[in-house]
Amino acid sequence: MKKLKANFQDRSYDIFYQLGLIDKTGTLIKPLKTDKKVVIVSEANIKKLFGSKLEKSLKQSGFKFSWVLLRGGQEKTLAEIERLYHLFAKQNLSRHSVVISLGGGSVQDLACFAAATFKRGLKLVQIPTTLLISSDVSIGGCAVDLPEGKSLVGTFYQPVLVIQDVALLKGLPDIIYRDGLAEIIKYSINAGFFDQLEKDFVKLIKRDLKVVEKYVYLSNKIKKELTEQDERDCHDIRIQVDLGHTISHALEAIMNYKISHGQALGIGLRGAVLLSEMSGGLSKTKRERVEKLIVDSGLPYTLPKGVTYAELIKHIKKDKKCYGNKLVFILIKDFGQLTITHKVHENMVKKVIDLIK
Repeated sequence: MKKLKANFQDRSYDIFYQLGLIDKTGTLIKPLKTDKKVVIVSEANIKKLFGSKLEKSLKQSGFKFSWVLLRGGQEKTLAEIERLYHLFAKQNLSRHSVVISLGGGSVQDLACFAAATFKRGLKLVQIPTTLLISSDVSIGGCAVDLPEGKSLVGTFYQPVLVIQDVALLKGLPDIIYRDGLAEIIKYSINAGFFDQLEKDFVKLIKRDLKVVEKYVYLSNKIKKELTEQDERDCHDIRIQVDLGHTISHALEAIMNYKISHGQALGIGLRGAVLLSEMSGGLSKTKRERVEKLIVDSGLPYTLPKGVTYAELIKHIKKDKKCYGNKLVFILIKDFGQLTITHKVHENMVKKVIDLIK
């Protein structure tokens, strides 16, 4: 069993990696100080696939559990958070109770936010079930959406345990699996394992589980390291995980979240590499290599029809990184070397938007 240790003083925790690890969930939670009460936050289709394995493991370790099934879809609304609060209250959860988030990005963010704020913090155990959230697991925090924009309401909160069982990804629909490739491409640029990823990309697309686990681990490792240095996103370190997200978050808001995060990020990454080249950092050759992986991943390469520059720039200015009249972008100097710039002019953004139409 592979393990990463996320170091946050008295809030440190382990991320475990092993095929079939969901069968050991109860054993992994048992050493933690709990009241033996567990609420599993998930969706109906995920419960149908993995619920019996999880229930068996929890029963064997003496836990009492109940399920809270979220409504399907990608929306992460405050209305869903309020619904979770009421359900937690009815279950009479204590601060020693465990919330298990079994699912993809929406489940993880909603469960994390509710667990972080109900009674000022419950014990959160994360079990990702999509490649996107496996590679971008919520190390350090979570956020929910408003009609005005993506991830505008959030908090910094650490789980007590993360269980990475990439065998859960094997049966994902292709379109959902490929969403996660965008996050892995992003982290490979950030951490400098892009050359490795190029060589392994076909195996990753074909879901060779050893290769999948390798890149989930590498992606988690760089996010963990950045978050350990800058847990509350105050020092332009953790913000690097937002590479490609300035455009992607704006696009998601414009599309009323009808476009998936991974699809939007594929377009956002293309915008980021074009802007990086335009700013004199990234070479044309490396920009083209990134673009090729985006194409090979099967993710969208251009903006959806009807999306205008005026709409995008309006939402970009609402991005959590931006302030005053300054546009803040994460740009690429080289693979493994990012920079945060406050000097991107609107005319440069317009040129990039014109190129990705």
